[in-house]
Amino acid sequence: MTTSSSKSQVNKQPLATIIVMDSTSLPAEADSGQIGSVHMVWRPSGLGEQLRLAAEASKIMPREMKAVTERLAWECAIRHSANWVKIIGAIHSTTTNVKTGKKVSDSAHITVKLQPLGKTVHTYVKYESGAPIETAIAIRGTIMMTAEGTGQIESVELWNISNEVAEKGGEEEASGQGSGQH
Repeated sequence: MTTSSSKSQVNKQPLATIIVMDSTSLPAEADSGQIGSVHMVWRPSGLGEQLRLAAEASKIMPREMKAVTERLAWECAIRHSANWVKIIGAIHSTTTNVKTGKKVSDSAHITVKLQPLGKTVHTYVKYESGAPIETAIAIRGTIMMTAEGTGQIESVELWNISNEVAEKGGEEEASGQGSGQH
């Protein structure tokens, strides 16, 4: 197991290959709860319409999308030694510029806020085309940070497994330059 000695320890192994899904998700009706040492809470908009649309896009039931998102969020928390996770969005393929409200296509990812890291993390995912979304694995994580000197907001990669490429959401890429993203 490889770890980084940066502010948050990062486990670069794909946790999805060693985790039983039932132990890493909340009951279907729960909007918050504890999984091991990690407290999880869904942002209300993430659990409502966004979850339904994400499930429809993946042709699965919302409860299945909820479970896989919680598993990926739990893995993200473990990677960063976080004890609290707010799930902002289930697996989706857009990024929203929080300053302008404009959505652009992005690779498939979940969006979570971690404590004590205090940052919003995009965890990008990969799954085989046609395979059940439950087989999705986390392949890299990024946060948005203000660049020293320029004040520009830029995406900073926290970790990456074998330079894998996340599932593509569309033809337009999200640049993230000059604005916060989520």
